[in-house]
Amino acid sequence: MVIKIARSHIWYVSIFLVLLFLVINRLNNVYKSHITDGVVIGHKIWENETFPEDTEIAPIVEFYTEDTRITFTAQRNLKYEINDKVNVIYKEKNPHNANIYSFYGFWLEPLILSFIPITIISALIFAFISKKDIIEISRKSNKKIHIDRKSIKK
Repeated sequence: MVIKIARSHIWYVSIFLVLLFLVINRLNNVYKSHITDGVVIGHKIWENETFPEDTEIAPIVEFYTEDTRITFTAQRNLKYEINDKVNVIYKEKNPHNANIYSFYGFWLEPLILSFIPITIISALIFAFISKKDIIEISRKSNKKIHIDRKSIKK
């Protein structure tokens, strides 16, 4: 059996695998955590004296576990006003390390950070495999996998 893979297929598969890892990681986080209601009780402000327009604000959120009142500072630049109700996701063993459970507060940062491995993988693929190259993966009679790189001639 011989499998032939072009450069674009390798790139698509690698992007799919990075994003699959992200989704599995985030869903695993959700399944091992508790989600409850919280309330924004204030804001923490990081002022930039040099560039005042770059001042960042993070909501301070309060929520209750079964027996404890927890307060935490959420991610910066989430647009919530005081007394806004939010969903909070936390792990029972460490409720002080909570997050606001929303797309921007829970999914967006890891999604943006996933572009780092995608960029590195893309650079490696496009640097070392030309457009005309085909990677052939075959199994020889001695049950070893053999990988061969061939170039398509036009």
